[in-house]
Amino acid sequence: MKYIITNEEFYVKRDHARNKYVRDNRKSEATQFTSKQAKHILGLKHKYTWMKDGFYAREIELGKVGKPMESSEIMRKGNGNCFMDWECDNTLIDNIETEERAIVGLLAYDSDQLGEKKFELEQALSYADSARSDILHAIEFKKIDAAKRAVIVGYLKTLQELHRKIKNCIRYIEVMQNCMDNQKDICTLKKELKDAEHKSYVGRTKYYELIQNIIG
Repeated sequence: MKYIITNEEFYVKRDHARNKYVRDNRKSEATQFTSKQAKHILGLKHKYTWMKDGFYAREIELGKVGKPMESSEIMRKGNGNCFMDWECDNTLIDNIETEERAIVGLLAYDSDQLGEKKFELEQALSYADSARSDILHAIEFKKIDAAKRAVIVGYLKTLQELHRKIKNCIRYIEVMQNCMDNQKDICTLKKELKDAEHKSYVGRTKYYELIQNIIG
């Protein structure tokens, strides 16, 4: 027998992304539990205080909600018959194996290696900055026709893209160093690296908006 946990208004749902249980007002989103699982989750009311608001287990079969869990089942301590209607979730096993292979396959730089990589990237950043500066100085006071300007802009654009990629990598290393120094877990590292991907540029002068308007 499978069970859902509800208070008639909300249903308990397993949020796999956040690794926690949440409320949802849609019965279709309710997670189905074995008897043993349902009793365990109802015992977590100290952790999920909202579950104290009248939540209990009800039978469910073929999408139809049945009667509440019988008191004899609630009181039963043994494991007899608790897995009669339970099937192993092979997707879960596949996901864990994939995660394990991904972690083992990491280069996993140590603190010294991260420091060396950051130094090398800072050298590369200095190169990109110097190259842009050389181009701008080379064209200073020169009359340049449209065709040549297009070629020069192409060089500047390529160097700017390189500059952005280097800056991104430096930011990723700084996130790794911070997580390592503060002994943060891999989930925190993953989140902070993902957050570091979305640093959009904010113009500092009127010329940023001016050029944006020109190129459309």
